[in-house]
Amino acid sequence: MLGASALAMAVAAPALAQSNQSTATQTGTNGAITVTQSGSDGTSTVTQGGNLNRATLNQSGSLNRSTITQDNGVGSSDDNNTATVTQSGSENVSVVSQTNDFSTTTVVQANDSNDSDVSQSGDLDLASVTQTGSDNESDVVQMGNINTARIAQGG
Repeated sequence: MLGASALAMAVAAPALAQSNQSTATQTGTNGAITVTQSGSDGTSTVTQGGNLNRATLNQSGSLNRSTITQDNGVGSSDDNNTATVTQSGSENVSVVSQTNDFSTTTVVQANDSNDSDVSQSGDLDLASVTQTGSDNESDVVQMGNINTARIAQGG
């Protein structure tokens, strides 16, 4: 009987596997992408072009989604962009889009059903979003140069 139990566990093991999906695309030199997901059914997409871009993404819980795009798609330099997204809980959504040089974004979301969208299209832009609690939503759009936005929400 012990052999049958071990066989059942070996066959059942793939059903217990996490179903997170991640896609990373990077061009240029010295870029870095780090993705860590735990929980289940999380999806992440990171697209970087140019040199010295950084993206760090951590998700925990289930059904979290995140997209980071640091590429303007025209083959020009998108140097030194940095995006960091940390999500916890479940059903959080984060979308970061940065084009041009030296942009920085940090998004931290906790608990469930938070949504953050950050779009920066100038040079030397900074955006920081912290959402704690559940059901928070934020949208940051920065165009031009040397912009700063800081959002802190709880609920």
